[in-house]
Amino acid sequence: MVEHSLGTCVLFIEIRGGVFYLAADSFYGNAFRESQSGCKIFKRGDVYWAAATHYFEYEHTGFSLAKILASVAPQGNLAAEIDVFVKAVTAPLERAIADSRKYDPSFYAQLAAGKGSPLEIVFIAVKNGEPKYESITFIPEKLKGRISLKPRRLERTAPTPQRPIVVNGLGSYEAAFVYLQQHGIGIDPARTITESLAREATADPTRVGPPFSIIRLDSKGAQWLTQGECKQ
Repeated sequence: MVEHSLGTCVLFIEIRGGVFYLAADSFYGNAFRESQSGCKIFKRGDVYWAAATHYFEYEHTGFSLAKILASVAPQGNLAAEIDVFVKAVTAPLERAIADSRKYDPSFYAQLAAGKGSPLEIVFIAVKNGEPKYESITFIPEKLKGRISLKPRRLERTAPTPQRPIVVNGLGSYEAAFVYLQQHGIGIDPARTITESLAREATADPTRVGPPFSIIRLDSKGAQWLTQGECKQ
């Protein structure tokens, strides 16, 4: 089976004072337009991660995002751990993309034209009492007849007194982003974030859908506000 997520809305929100929220929808689809629901926020040790990708699993080449992450030994430093992950995932992902040309030629053509990304991923962890994150986007480029990938780190924009909330997203998140920009987090973050994700699902119903999962991370650790399809 070729498993794709033809969308995904992932939000990671930083609040001044060291508070993060990580949120995602649960819609999974594939190149054959089949769909199902599943968790999109995963835990690896003390690190939570979520991805917007067409390649969670790709059976034809044996690619598995979760298995590659599981093979990366803890480095004691989130940035160093992500460096190891990038080295481990790039070549297998390039092979999966090359093979998928037979099964999803329209998406392959999009990547070959340098549009979109086959994998956007964020990692958030509480290290030494402080939440930290790393986010990587893999940029496609066609060279000598094949698609190669260049990882690009998201530059962190820290909250300030003038801008206490910073919202970032992966995949399909524009409508959710606009909603949060207009409404802020408010006194009930779970409700506001859920409403923003619902806006995205309305804007992009063939690629984003409920139930929604939201986790809050601060110096005390992680707390699920709503688990959606996440059972861990």
